[in-house]
Amino acid sequence: MKIARKPKVLFQPNWEEPPVFFLHIPKTAGSSNNQFLRQLYGPGNFHAHTENALPDLTAGKRGPLRVDCISGHIPLWAWHLYEGAQHYARVTLLRDPWARVVSHINWVNLFNHGVAPPRHGPGAQDLATMVDVIKQTDFEDRTSLQTMFDIAQTLRYFSSFDNYQTRMLRIGAMDAMEKQLTASDVDVACDALSDFFYVGFCDQQEAFQKGLTDRLSMPLEPQPIRLNPGRCKVLTVDNDLAAQVFAPWYEKDQALVGYARGWMTGV
Repeated sequence: MKIARKPKVLFQPNWEEPPVFFLHIPKTAGSSNNQFLRQLYGPGNFHAHTENALPDLTAGKRGPLRVDCISGHIPLWAWHLYEGAQHYARVTLLRDPWARVVSHINWVNLFNHGVAPPRHGPGAQDLATMVDVIKQTDFEDRTSLQTMFDIAQTLRYFSSFDNYQTRMLRIGAMDAMEKQLTASDVDVACDALSDFFYVGFCDQQEAFQKGLTDRLSMPLEPQPIRLNPGRCKVLTVDNDLAAQVFAPWYEKDQALVGYARGWMTGV
């Protein structure tokens, strides 16, 4: 008779403070709030960018990770697969969807201005392609914008532009980061979000910090921190032409964020 193996524990709280997993959606001021969480929990009881530790954790080369606060670019569908994840209350920050797309495009453009892009790993080649495409794009010309949109759609990396907040929060489907999203995917993401311990918004960081510390009963005066300010901007949120062409990249996230704002305010 084959004996089932006990699941490998990847994450183990210290139970010194309330355990929290901060689902860090890229380009939602997560770096600033990572610093806040580091102050709240203490450097030895907080782990950022946990996605980078996952290969060693899952291979048994290290672990379990023993901290009370974990932060990472880990999609919700993946987080639920890891033994120990059930001990951590889920927290996240959302951002105005068009502003997030703009911020992501400007981040990719940094690699056209002296920042070295990653040369290896998943998506590295697609990222290099988009760096070059953005360099060639005239953001005031509809045809040029449409060309950029069409090229991005052919790449596996396109999902980082396309309704990424919905993708990060969609539970249950391992293809959430690559599939063409539908309205039902937004519904699934909204249902998952309603089970979060706390949800904040990028444009209300002080309120997020105060609300979270109140819920956790952990005293710390909110101190909004601004990290990674926008640089090398090729696109701004007031570019209405780009907003029209790129609308498919944020329309589903608009529904998600609208739901979250209504849920958080009781509307």
